[in-house]
Amino acid sequence: MCIRDRGYDARSGLYLRWQGPPVEVPEHPTRDDARAAYDTLAGLFEDFTFQGDADARRVMLAATVAAILTPLARSAIVGPVPAFVWCADAQLAGKSLMASVCGSIALGRAPSVRQYTPDDDEMAKRIAAVAMSGTPLWMIDNIRGHIEGGALELTLTAQDTIGVRILGATVDREMPWRAATYLTGNGASYSADIARRLLHIALLSRGRVEGGSTHGTTERTFRHVDLPAYVLEHRPELLRAALVVLRAHLDAGRPSSGDVLPSFEAWSRIVAHAVWWASGVDPVRARPPESANRDTDIARRMAAFASRVGFMSGS
Repeated sequence: MCIRDRGYDARSGLYLRWQGPPVEVPEHPTRDDARAAYDTLAGLFEDFTFQGDADARRVMLAATVAAILTPLARSAIVGPVPAFVWCADAQLAGKSLMASVCGSIALGRAPSVRQYTPDDDEMAKRIAAVAMSGTPLWMIDNIRGHIEGGALELTLTAQDTIGVRILGATVDREMPWRAATYLTGNGASYSADIARRLLHIALLSRGRVEGGSTHGTTERTFRHVDLPAYVLEHRPELLRAALVVLRAHLDAGRPSSGDVLPSFEAWSRIVAHAVWWASGVDPVRARPPESANRDTDIARRMAAFASRVGFMSGS
């Protein structure tokens, strides 16, 4: 398989807008090929510091690679794909940089960023604009606070189409919804319905380590001094790596980890299981902690309060 010529492909129904050098993908890549390709993609993020232990780091790396593969595999997935959220304890953790790098591999440019709004009607308008533009992915950057809302929830589990209202008109229009969703934020929390629709990638800010200790504010040294420029310069190689992971997994009969993300079964079979097969780590495990789920946190605090009140009443 070779990505080379611009134009319409009747077999897939896709139009290719490719201007770079040819990207050669083996017809029958092996699992070893997929493992090497995964390492190429994961290696882009070796200078970032993830929250949690070594196992949590591997899971979040796998979820980040899944974020790269998702817009590339989107046309093969019938049904919804989860959102990817990069969050951090504070500024300068690199969450926006990571999301932008993932998007650049798919788009050939940094994804345009949008602002989050808690207003459901306004969010619906922004989603409608994204649907009408036909962009492969959209990115909401630097969210501060709680993420919820029916418009976003419905969109993230839409079965390939959404109903949108056209501004200035009194009619609704059914539009294809095939975009991947990237979100970034500091200390963001989620409603329970949003939390089950996303993969959670948590970073530590520069100069900090687990436990909150501070070791100065000196910026980290990156192996690639200008990572966005490096990614764009080496995009053909990175695209090849992503496509090798997907192609090798397909050629092997799409082996399964045995785990799926509820409501995202097709995505799990095509993307999550490909990442697991190539890395040994299942990105489905990148779930938000209970502390990020405000509904669960509120319920837990209420239960604890009720328990204390009951104890005091009986004393």
